[in-house]
Amino acid sequence: MVQIKDRVINGVDVRNIISEKHTSDILNRFKDGKLHFVAGDLSEGLTEGLAVVKTRNNINISRNQIRKYLSDPLTNFYNLQQISEYLYRTSPHYFRLINYYSNLMRFDHYLCVDDTEEMPDSKAYMEVAHRLQAYHIRRQFPRIINELIKYGDIFLYKIESKDKRHIELIEIPRHWCEVDRIVDGIYRYVIYPDRIPAEQRYSIPQAIYQDWNWNGDDRPYITVDDNGVAFKLDGMGRNGFPMFAFMFDAILGLDETRKKEDVRDILDTIQIIHQKIPLRDNKQDLALSLLDIAQYHQAMSKAMPEGVITVTTPLEVDSIKMDRPKDTDIDKIERANRDIWNSSGTSDILFSERHTGVDALAKSITVDEQLLKPIILMLEKYINWELKEYAMRLKVLGTSHFNYQELIKDHKESLAFGGSRIVYLAMLGYDPVEIVPQLTFEQNVINIDSIMKPKATSHTMSQKGGDNNVNSDDTPQEIDTPDTESVEEVVSNE
Repeated sequence: MVQIKDRVINGVDVRNIISEKHTSDILNRFKDGKLHFVAGDLSEGLTEGLAVVKTRNNINISRNQIRKYLSDPLTNFYNLQQISEYLYRTSPHYFRLINYYSNLMRFDHYLCVDDTEEMPDSKAYMEVAHRLQAYHIRRQFPRIINELIKYGDIFLYKIESKDKRHIELIEIPRHWCEVDRIVDGIYRYVIYPDRIPAEQRYSIPQAIYQDWNWNGDDRPYITVDDNGVAFKLDGMGRNGFPMFAFMFDAILGLDETRKKEDVRDILDTIQIIHQKIPLRDNKQDLALSLLDIAQYHQAMSKAMPEGVITVTTPLEVDSIKMDRPKDTDIDKIERANRDIWNSSGTSDILFSERHTGVDALAKSITVDEQLLKPIILMLEKYINWELKEYAMRLKVLGTSHFNYQELIKDHKESLAFGGSRIVYLAMLGYDPVEIVPQLTFEQNVINIDSIMKPKATSHTMSQKGGDNNVNSDDTPQEIDTPDTESVEEVVSNE
């Protein structure tokens, strides 16, 4: 059902629009008013036709408004979230920054055992691994982090496929919801039906409102079951607000600087040609009629190229240059760019063409990785709550797209002292569900060691078979190296 709040919009009675034949005419009349049509059944007795509904206009924001909102972000969270959405669509700096953070980590993960007394076997391990795979961590975690950074909170509801192989965490509009409780360290929420537009009531999962009476219910809200989960940045009150809200002022500052530079560019290209009106000897009467003067003015104007303005006047006209040194304006734009990145705490070297300060850049990325750690721990805690019936739990590694090679190298060296090979494989990008089947297939099915024979090198040769012979069993062997005493004894004998 579509509710029509305003009977008359722009002089047109929208309740009288009951047939599609009016569509073309009305569309033209409402084009400038940014209106569109929603087809379907109408309320209040209208059974067919079209309803006219206002679309969302781009919000008008100023730096003073942003400063006012930031003075009390907990109260003005809704306005800040709207500005964040607008800047995400219009500011390349804000867009790149949010996507940089939401895709910074690789989300490598593995399953670890909780209790040494209840050790799961390989079958139990694969059962948990398949359950974990259904959450599609590498796809859904970046999306959740993106929304958290952009808005400060996100409300999700778990939908599971019939074969239990896919679990989607669908988003519920945040303005309908509020966090009302914390269970086992996880945020749960309620939905206020009076905030849901009538035409969107049935766009949310039916399981949420199945016991709710839309025609009148005594309860003020719907308590969402354990399939609903909310994530919220810590320290942001009952409702979240954008993580980088403090950047908004700097982003608009850059926009203002660029607009001023555009105006100066236009002024620099404008040239005024003065055509003076001739006067008689008394310097008071015109030597030509007004019609002749107009014709001469039009003829001169038509002959002028773009950017040249013709002025016809008996007054003296002086040339005033509007241009300023270009370096000054360029410096202001560069400084405004740096202010944006500095306000975010992220090095501007990441998003610029400057290739200096490699060490400083590496340290800056490390700080960025630590900024995401609380969010990843929060997501990890939720998944482990979902896996609580199993004897294993999820562990998300701190590998990012910048540090994973170094971490792999360090962990590879630790394997010589008893490090975990499962962790090593997770760092290489293996999901838990891939490890056992992949290795079993390689070793037991296709016998990959017999196919991939190592080339003869000093590390694969054996002294027993001669200098150029590989062991008869084709298994790589290390060279038999005599101990220190044997080497000394040989030298003394020589």
